[in-house]
Amino acid sequence: MGGDLTLRAVAIACRTDDVGRAASGEDRRYARSAELTERASRLISGGTSRVGARAPAAEGGWAHPLFAASGSGARLTDVDGNEVIDFNNHSTALVNGHAHPRIVEAITKQAARGTGSNFSNEHEQRLAELICDRVAAFDRIRFCVTGTEAVLMAVRAARALTGRAKIAKFEGAYHGRSDFVDISVEPDPEDWGEGDPSPVAQPGTPRSVTDAVVVLPYNDAERSRAILERHAGELACVVIDPFAPRTGPTVPAPGFLSMLREYTRGDGSLLVFDEVIAFRLSHGGAQGLYGVTPDLTCLSKIIGGGLPIGAVAGPADYMEIFDTATGPTLTFGGTYAANPLSTAAGAAALELFTADEVERINALGARARELVREAFAASGYPGQVLGVGSLFRPHLSTRPIRGYRSARWSPEERARVRRLQGHMLNRGVSIWEHQALCSISTPMGEEELERLAEALAASLRAMIAEGDVPGEGG
Repeated sequence: MGGDLTLRAVAIACRTDDVGRAASGEDRRYARSAELTERASRLISGGTSRVGARAPAAEGGWAHPLFAASGSGARLTDVDGNEVIDFNNHSTALVNGHAHPRIVEAITKQAARGTGSNFSNEHEQRLAELICDRVAAFDRIRFCVTGTEAVLMAVRAARALTGRAKIAKFEGAYHGRSDFVDISVEPDPEDWGEGDPSPVAQPGTPRSVTDAVVVLPYNDAERSRAILERHAGELACVVIDPFAPRTGPTVPAPGFLSMLREYTRGDGSLLVFDEVIAFRLSHGGAQGLYGVTPDLTCLSKIIGGGLPIGAVAGPADYMEIFDTATGPTLTFGGTYAANPLSTAAGAAALELFTADEVERINALGARARELVREAFAASGYPGQVLGVGSLFRPHLSTRPIRGYRSARWSPEERARVRRLQGHMLNRGVSIWEHQALCSISTPMGEEELERLAEALAASLRAMIAEGDVPGEGG
């Protein structure tokens, strides 16, 4: 396989017109996106409200945002007509790829009937059935608009149910942009301090917020338990993403999640799983994959079929906190919560994402990781790939990765990864620009994986030719 991969890498490099010119910022293949950015920048801070893909520029920077024109299946086309195989998939949300006919039909039919009202809609009930049928621990569910909102409401419910104020979360874990979980998401080494992780706030966060957050080291059961025990009886909940893309992603160490389950149960605090990304890992979500049942689960992304959605799910006795018919209640609603377009799209998406399809794309994920390893070997570039199921993330280093601190990229590494992303974009493959996370969608097969491997091997060879290789210890 390695020899064939090398030949294909050379071939794709030859098919790409003047990649070096693109890296210099002179390439006009993204001219229309550049023009739209200039117009948008007069009104929109940063030229876009998206954190999305950008055209590659020199010195590892981004020239300007890219503007999408259309998507179909595994492919996305920008306004300049450049087509890429999309391994970003709208930050993993499009598990069925772009513009799946069944999902488009569901949205179109509902749009013709109306885009929203203060009445309930049948799609909400159908989507609730589909989700709760997948996970035995989901007696009830409540929908909102985003994953951020879902985590916010789960934390608030934990506080209301326990009467406690503090929460615990893990260093390097992202759970949306609500204040209490937006702590120590990407702390710099100078803020780590010595010993246990310190809560590091975003600008504009009050000190009262950081005082209410306990930060734990991911995948270190002994240290995490010791920290938790120092706060016994104070915590409303422990929030964890079982996939944790920013901490590797590394597979939870044996016994790590079960330790959290045992501790929270004995402490009277709640265990909250953020499965906004991780729900796709098995037909029963990450909790089904790892065999640990949380008290509350936060969902988003794939359950909306590409449209905005969020949800909190769990056993009936906890979910009663949101039931306006029983009281006392915690207000949980909004104008666009469970809107009929999102719930129609989500129901169609989950009907398509059957147990067999989950298994199939998880197998493709394993194959993709194998091909990425071969691409590193064939190119001679030092690197590795981490992931689970249909998700994977290449790293341009060979150091052991166990958690956030070992996974964190230095500024030099981040610039190097951006240059890799630019090279791959110019070779027709798009990966998540922020952290290089890749996701498999159901329209993908062996052809798309081979294209990924070809583009990666060719890009790595180009970087070697440019002298863009990590130094010793990288």
